[in-house]
Amino acid sequence: MGQNIIFASTVGTFFQIIPAIPIELVKTRLQTIKLNNSLKINGPLSCALNIFREEGLIGLYRGGTIMFWRDFIGYLFYIPVYEYFIKI
Repeated sequence: MGQNIIFASTVGTFFQIIPAIPIELVKTRLQTIKLNNSLKINGPLSCALNIFREEGLIGLYRGGTIMFWRDFIGYLFYIPVYEYFIKI
């Protein structure tokens, strides 16, 4: 049972990380925009389009490796503990 749970947490991390990386990047960029910035950013969609235009699709996944490992390690502990307590 333990290997199945570890496999499930790995697969789950992989599939949740695909949409999560651009969302987290846009959130972070919006939090760090200064008031005197010359960019016309009106919200998350505007920010995502700006990143896509300037850096391409790869730009939307900048920092993805670190985020994958952060989430992978977290889920590696979270899912087995959750499964354990569900059976109690």
